[in-house]
Amino acid sequence: MRRSRSTRLTQRGAAFLTSGAILTAGGVFLGQPDLTRVGIFLLALLGGSAALGRLRPVRMTVQRVLEPPQVAVDEPARVRLSLRNDAPRRSPLLAAHDEVGPALGENPQFLVTPIGVGESAQIDYPLRPRARGLHPLGPVWLWLRDPFGLTCVTAAASGTAALLVTPRIHPLTAYRPLGAAQGSEGTLAHRIALRGEEDQAIRDYREGDDLRRIHWPATARTGSLMVRQEDRPAQRRSVILFDNRRAAHSGSSFEWFVSMAASIGAHAAGAGYAVHLLTPDVTVDARVRTDDALPDLVATLARIEPSRDDVFPSVLHAASSSASAGGLLVALVSGLDESTTRSLAALRQHGSLALALVHLPDTGAASITQARRTLATLGAAGWLTAAIDGRRSPAQVWEALTHGRVGERS
Repeated sequence: MRRSRSTRLTQRGAAFLTSGAILTAGGVFLGQPDLTRVGIFLLALLGGSAALGRLRPVRMTVQRVLEPPQVAVDEPARVRLSLRNDAPRRSPLLAAHDEVGPALGENPQFLVTPIGVGESAQIDYPLRPRARGLHPLGPVWLWLRDPFGLTCVTAAASGTAALLVTPRIHPLTAYRPLGAAQGSEGTLAHRIALRGEEDQAIRDYREGDDLRRIHWPATARTGSLMVRQEDRPAQRRSVILFDNRRAAHSGSSFEWFVSMAASIGAHAAGAGYAVHLLTPDVTVDARVRTDDALPDLVATLARIEPSRDDVFPSVLHAASSSASAGGLLVALVSGLDESTTRSLAALRQHGSLALALVHLPDTGAASITQARRTLATLGAAGWLTAAIDGRRSPAQVWEALTHGRVGERS
């Protein structure tokens, strides 16, 4: 484990150094040997204190446990530190602090009581993160002062960790079920359970189906031919497109959209949808990142940052296959140019449910006009749209959107 050590003067030590130097020089210049002797004594005491501090080894191994390792914004977490004394003798009383990022608050400070050789001390402290992201923790810095308080030896024990802080997820409710749009999933198979049989799926008869699979009890109940389907029906799909272009956001709009995307993903997953988040990713050749599980979606939104302005069309191209099967389609965008807007509008399949939340900036006539054109084009293509300026909470915007009160400034 790599460690660094440094020695610095305390305020008292700096005063001793200044006084010793002045007295020594003054005594020599004025021919006063007593002043010279006092100055030399002060300087010698300072040098001896520094040497004494360097001779007292401080070697600690630090291990961290985060409880839990992942939290949302403003949720509490605890860090448990285990400091083991690796020095050949008992450690002295040490002052210490653990270095944390500014989004996690001030660096927690504590005293480390003397620890025997090979023994450990346990210290824990709370955190309440104020911003999403992957926030580093560590190293632990240890301070050892000499008995006279003239010098301070600082040692940094390496061994760091990171706390993943996810966006705030707002509970969303919908007036209509997410899959209530006509044709959103095609004809869905129904699940039934019969006495003495395992659960199985049934669906409407289609031309070419094996007649031996006709399910006569369901046929008699519904009045139309129904067949058994051994395989479980495909899970409904939700596709979320996130526009993180740097020029697309202003003020706090980016964080609002991040929180909204996470809330929609959690809401869709809770409604039984398979979630798919597509975001620009300039770290890969395809420049598009796809997350197909809610934990991955939330982790991506925890780390996401504004990207270049030329990557969002790649997201629309990659989304064409995901959106072709219908389902729920959600786009969180700003004003788009005419070509990109048409590409986005074409992703909606006939009869499927498509929602667009478009950032409407407060200033900039050209940006406002472009956002309104995007809203109008998507609305004409059958999308439910909402203009977002961040004045209302995600839950309020979602309720208004799913109630069909579109065209409101949210």
